[in-house]
Amino acid sequence: MNMAGILNNDIISDFENSFRTNCLILIGEAYKWLKDTKNITVDWNEETISANIFTHIDENEKAIAWNINVSDECRLYHKAILNNKESAKSASRIDLKLSTNWIDATKRVCYFVEAKNLIENNCTKQGRKSKLSAKKIQERYISTGIDHFISGEYPSNGCMLGYIIEGTPTRIVENINEILLQATRSDETLKKKKLDIPYLEEAYISVHLNNYVLHHYFLQFSKSQNS
Repeated sequence: MNMAGILNNDIISDFENSFRTNCLILIGEAYKWLKDTKNITVDWNEETISANIFTHIDENEKAIAWNINVSDECRLYHKAILNNKESAKSASRIDLKLSTNWIDATKRVCYFVEAKNLIENNCTKQGRKSKLSAKKIQERYISTGIDHFISGEYPSNGCMLGYIIEGTPTRIVENINEILLQATRSDETLKKKKLDIPYLEEAYISVHLNNYVLHHYFLQFSKSQNS
C-alpha cells in the first residue's frame, strides 16, 4: 500500500473514531439530562427512556453543529428481505441509529445503539401481577442484545446501553457475567474500561468470536446508597 493509501486509511479511521466519540458525548449528555429532570423508576419501559434520549440528542445543538442525525426504532433490512424472500415486517429493529456524512459527502457513517432495561433484584411494577425477574431481564440483555451483535443481526459498529432502573451497575454486571460463566462463555465476560466521556463512567467491553469487541455503557437511573 502506498503512502497516499495509508494516509487515506488513517484519515478515515480518525474521522470514524471522532464521530463515535461525538455520538457517545451526545448519549452521555442525554442521560445526564434525563436523570436530572425525570424520576425514572421500574415503572418506565425501555422504549420510553429511549424516546427521551432520542429527543434530547435530536434537539442538541452539538448534534446540529456536528451534523449528526438520529433515528429511533430503526429497521434493519437484510438481503432476504430486499430480495422479497422474507417480509419487510419481519426485519429486526435497533433502538437508535446515529449517522453523519463523510467529509466530502460521499459516504454515510453510522453508529447503532441497542438499549435494555436492567434490574438487580426481583421487583414489582405498576399494573403487573407478578414480579419482574431480575435474572430473566439480565438473560434477555445477553440473548436479544449481546448475541444479536455477535450474530450479525445488528451491525457491528454499535454498542449496548443498559438502563439500570433498580440496583447498581457493579452487581448487575457481576450477575450478567455469572450467566455467561454458567453458559461456558467465560471468555466473553464484561470487563471495566476507562472512558473519558462525561457521564459514561460505567463503561465495559466484552470480547467475542473473531475478537469482536462490544462496548457496554450502563446508565444508572435508580437511587442507590452510593449515589
